[in-house]
Amino acid sequence: MIDFFKLLFRFKLRHIFYFTLVVSAFISIVLFSISFSSFYLEQLKKSTVEKIKIKLSLASELIEKNINQGDISEVEAVISYLSTMENVEQVFLTDENGKVLFASSRKFIGKNIKDILNSIPLNELFSEKVSYIFSKDNKYIYFTDKIFLKDLSSIRPIKHGNLILIYNFENELQSAKNALLYSILIFMFSILAAGFLIDLLFKNYISRRIETITTVLEKVSKGNLEAKISLFGNDEIRAIAEKINEMIDKLKGYVYYDYLTGVFNRYFFEKKVNEKISKNKEFAIVMFDTDNFKEINDLFGHDLGDKLLQQYASRLEKEIEGNGFVGRFGGDEFLVCIEGHCYENDIELKSLVDKMLKVLDKPFYIDEYKIDITSTAGISKFPDHADNYTDLLKLADIALYYGKEIGKNISVIANKDIVKQNIRKAEITAHIKDAIENKEFLLVYQPIFSAKDKKITGVEALLRWNSPVLGFISPVEFIPVLEETGLIKEVGKWIFREVLRQSIIWEDLGIKNIKINVNVDIQQLLENNFYKFIKNEILGKNFNNIKLGIEITESEAMQYPELIIEKVKQLRLAGVLVSIDDFGTGNSSLSYLKNMNVDYIKIDKSFIDGLPDDEHSAILVKTIIDLAKTFGYKTVAEGVETKEQVEYLNNLGCDELQGYYFSKPVPAEEIVSLYRKYNQDTN
Repeated sequence: MIDFFKLLFRFKLRHIFYFTLVVSAFISIVLFSISFSSFYLEQLKKSTVEKIKIKLSLASELIEKNINQGDISEVEAVISYLSTMENVEQVFLTDENGKVLFASSRKFIGKNIKDILNSIPLNELFSEKVSYIFSKDNKYIYFTDKIFLKDLSSIRPIKHGNLILIYNFENELQSAKNALLYSILIFMFSILAAGFLIDLLFKNYISRRIETITTVLEKVSKGNLEAKISLFGNDEIRAIAEKINEMIDKLKGYVYYDYLTGVFNRYFFEKKVNEKISKNKEFAIVMFDTDNFKEINDLFGHDLGDKLLQQYASRLEKEIEGNGFVGRFGGDEFLVCIEGHCYENDIELKSLVDKMLKVLDKPFYIDEYKIDITSTAGISKFPDHADNYTDLLKLADIALYYGKEIGKNISVIANKDIVKQNIRKAEITAHIKDAIENKEFLLVYQPIFSAKDKKITGVEALLRWNSPVLGFISPVEFIPVLEETGLIKEVGKWIFREVLRQSIIWEDLGIKNIKINVNVDIQQLLENNFYKFIKNEILGKNFNNIKLGIEITESEAMQYPELIIEKVKQLRLAGVLVSIDDFGTGNSSLSYLKNMNVDYIKIDKSFIDGLPDDEHSAILVKTIIDLAKTFGYKTVAEGVETKEQVEYLNNLGCDELQGYYFSKPVPAEEIVSLYRKYNQDTN
């Protein structure tokens, strides 16, 4: 009997509990409309705003980081990720002037945000105190977050632009209504079916597992993507945990790995290297860079270039075989970390990297094409060279570009001499712009003589730099810096104007029937307005009794032969004499040489040095002279230093001679006395 009453009492309590739940559910439905009063709407607005602001803030940090690192592809990935968020209709990244740099819809790129969002008060949205505004009808929320660039020389960051997100709040509102209604219905039916078990399950089973999930998500939100959820059971919560784990793995792929090649991205590569540094493990960093990837992209297109990079990364991963790891630094630059146990000394390390270069040198077969590329590698070691990632990377980069300067397709281990050269180059780069502004450059002139009568037929204008800070700097050092920085075009124009000024002075002093040759870099020659500049600003102001000439190196002329041929044709028609300089050191095609239609071939000094005794030099020089005569070109021998060379070259039929036998490069004033000395019978 007692058991019966206990059972009855239990069922009564259950009924009361069920009744209470049903009444509560009914009241919830009745109050459904009330719950969407202005109070609930404001709460929904607030929660929606906070949710989007957090995601927008995280996205802004990623964008700032990748913009500062120059990784544009990762910026596009973040924009793409934001645009896929529920209820997000548009995402824009603008500069500080409102120009759209990136957008979820490419049709807006390049437009001004004011033209796109002309119906909202952008001035209010972009003010310092506002990060979002609602549309008048509450259908949309417009969010913005400012993007900054870091400047190590400045205490405060530099404003870069705005990240703008358009959120469909109307959908959110409707979704919230539907979700609430759905939740109430589910609540009613589920409670009726399992009311007695809720409290027990929640306290002893559900609560602990939700807490586990929350803890892991907090770790992930703080950047720990190694965290994973481990739960017992085989229910919905376990399924949710597995889905969250899958999401973390995918997020890890976006954050840690290069989207194109699948190897580590530069962020995760740095993290892995820093882990090794913290454990004081010996290793080497190798930076690989292709020598001709731009040409392949230009010739075959970016799709094929991407496939090439994928195969390139795959070869590196296969070669390292668990003895390190591979990362993509950006573009066609890759990083490899090699474990210290793989090498005993520098010889073994270099041999290992050279082996990798040979593998990379093998042809790549992509679609129906066979692609040949070469690579150069720079190497730095921990702890021998540096004790932090930044310096190790810098040294590997220095070694890499030193390798490119001395010949490419080689590996170079960083050392003090290479660093010293890099410092010297950095010093030159730092002062070279001031040299232009302070007019520290000057011209000297080396006479060119007729091989037959030994009269001056022209001069070559040569650039010199005597820095008040660095002293006299060899052209071998500063000319490459001018070319790399693009300042060669500005300096080149100054040279032509200076030559024009000097030609007028010389003509007034009676010098005539000579040419003034100016060395022209390919950057200048291919400039759109170069011909117009020469014709109008230089030839149009003088050069009647004195001719203007230009010298183009053979190696540069052969880079873009068709374009050079057209430029040469224009200049010669305008009256400019054209010489191919350093002939014999490049890779001239006879067909291009024939069509180039120049005036002079200048034989490189390296061939003249061995004359007249070196048989091979003699054969080469004679061949060049005979070839030039066949095409109707005159020849100039550079670097003539002995009387025997003068006589030998004259007998071979060389037209003109230049070198220290006659005169070193001298100031413009000395050219006058030399001209009168050698050409006096023409005065």
